[in-house]
Amino acid sequence: YDDQQLEVTIDNANVFYEIGIAHTLGKKVILIRQDKGQDAPFDLKLWRYYEYNLSPRKVKVFKEKMAMLINKILEDK
Repeated sequence: YDDQQLEVTIDNANVFYEIGIAHTLGKKVILIRQDKGQDAPFDLKLWRYYEYNLSPRKVKVFKEKMAMLINKILEDK
């Protein structure tokens, strides 16, 4: 799986750099963030995020959602 899943709950210059490189290389990027994190940076605000919560039940649902999304991406290649 060459595409990336990147955590953007907290502003991190390295993650933003990785997002830029991934897009330059034509890779798909899945942006994830905690549902109670800080606001997204203005230049990423319009992108789609998948939010998660650390409660056990919600983590299970999030894992299932990510598995389906990754499988779809792999099928589309």
